[in-house]
Amino acid sequence: MLIPNYIEMKFIYNFLLIAVIFFCGCQDRQQRVLKQFGLESESAVVSSYTEIPLKGKPIELTVPNTQSDALYVGCLEELFDSISVVRLETTSTFVVGEISKLEIVNDTIYILDKKTKSIFLFSKTGRGLVKLEKIGQGPGEYTEATSMSVDVNSIYVYDQWQHKVIKYAHNGSLIADYNVPFRCQSVFSLENGDMLCFGEGEHNFHLPSILNYCFWQCDSAFSHISRVGLQSDQEKTIGNGNNALWHYSGFHYYFSISKNSFYRISPDGSIDYLFKLKFDPEYDERFYTDTRYYFAAMENGARSVDDFFIVGDVVVFGVYQIRKAPTYIFYNIHDNVFRYINVCNYTDSNISRVIPINQPIYVYDNQIVFSLTSDRILDTHKEIIAHFPNLWDNAPDYVREFDKQLLDSLSYEDNDILVFGKIKEHFD
Repeated sequence: MLIPNYIEMKFIYNFLLIAVIFFCGCQDRQQRVLKQFGLESESAVVSSYTEIPLKGKPIELTVPNTQSDALYVGCLEELFDSISVVRLETTSTFVVGEISKLEIVNDTIYILDKKTKSIFLFSKTGRGLVKLEKIGQGPGEYTEATSMSVDVNSIYVYDQWQHKVIKYAHNGSLIADYNVPFRCQSVFSLENGDMLCFGEGEHNFHLPSILNYCFWQCDSAFSHISRVGLQSDQEKTIGNGNNALWHYSGFHYYFSISKNSFYRISPDGSIDYLFKLKFDPEYDERFYTDTRYYFAAMENGARSVDDFFIVGDVVVFGVYQIRKAPTYIFYNIHDNVFRYINVCNYTDSNISRVIPINQPIYVYDNQIVFSLTSDRILDTHKEIIAHFPNLWDNAPDYVREFDKQLLDSLSYEDNDILVFGKIKEHFD
């Protein structure tokens, strides 16, 4: 009888010892990170907060099968009233490497270029205005421009590696430099002067109160968190990420890939639940938690969403399938009509046979905006002409003229062009 008791007691002792070591390790880790941010305790940043309520009942959309000919768009004029192009001026100062984010405020185009670590300002016609490049570790400098937010007064650049936000005037001069006492992916300014911070709650173990939230709202100096919103599923990080966030038309829009749900964050910080996507067939929990299952399902025809935009009464979302061309689905809320188009639709377009539908990056004035590199247009055009030498034979005169002017104006050294597509109010 003594031996089992001894074994049992030893097991309990070892278990408690491991638990104490683990707890102390977590405590030490939390204290180390608090000191890294110059904090004595969590209460210095989060003493109390209000949880932002989720408003509304979502519209449930079943993602249609994109093999249906009835939904396929062969001509861009079925979706767009017009397409216009803005060529970004190329000079020795204004050389854009790769557009990672774009915003348009007061007819000025703001571009975050992660490749050159610069922020470019262009006029609405594409003329270069300001180049902001403050790389370093001193006041007003960043080592990496992780994200950018623009309002009517300021440009905010978030440096994820130095844990700080730099606030610039629109002419590029420094306004303020803030240390951020938590980790996030991006920050956005709200109309009331507060800041909306997004993502990476799982890395804020020094602030347990916000661990399970996608958003937190803080004052403009990033010193105190006042509100939190949208609980996140930390373990669901399969595929192309767990979430994505955009800012356009005065609102912030958030798509949770793990929940297949689309939300709108208003300027006052309130959150509206807009859409819930449903796939046929639906996938079980493993699709979002098990990497092997995810890729096996994708190989067998499963679909996931890359992008999600709302343009007036039209919802646009990108559907990704392995070994198939990416597809963009357009859903007219008012008419309850779906249409889809494959990326790289050249030959059937009447508006232009040079410009393909590409990955959207912004929404402006009920137009969807996407960017194209000049070399891609020129190279792809050569391939298209090789296969379709009579491409323009049956095209209207305005199509030939539009395409000719664009092709003649491009060179391989040019910056990107921005394409603005005005979506039709009703689909044909």
